[in-house]
Amino acid sequence: MAEWAGVKLTRREAEVAAHIAAGHSNPEIADRLVLSVRTVQTHVSRIYTKLGVTTRATAVSRLARGRDVPEVVGNRGGGRPGARGAERRR
Repeated sequence: MAEWAGVKLTRREAEVAAHIAAGHSNPEIADRLVLSVRTVQTHVSRIYTKLGVTTRATAVSRLARGRDVPEVVGNRGGGRPGARGAERRR
């Protein structure tokens, strides 16, 4: 678990949150983390609930105030082989 902006996030939620804070869209996050867009939407929804926000702009603001945004990197081996994101790669 990681703590960010005063809330506990799972490792994957923290990765998704970093991408949200960096201004990436859900499809961009899915491609970078080799996840389906639906899985990213689920993580985003859980992050919003934990932060107590309803919009992406408010989430970005809250995340930015919580701590410095970590550097966003691509997949670090966290995606599972055969995930839908892998199908989108060309």
